[in-house]
Amino acid sequence: MKRLLIKILSIVLILVMVANLVLLVSGIFNSLWFWVIIAICAVIAFFVMPKLKGKKT
Repeated sequence: MKRLLIKILSIVLILVMVANLVLLVSGIFNSLWFWVIIAICAVIAFFVMPKLKGKKT
């Protein structure tokens, strides 16, 4: 179940970052919001996802 949750979260983060890039290129977002969303995705990827994975024993 955890593996499925991690895969779904990964796919959602990738889609968010692609949409973020498209919105930046189209001019809807400015660069500040672009980097804020990238930072939020990075925090989730580096701090939340390893905790979901758990300790390797």
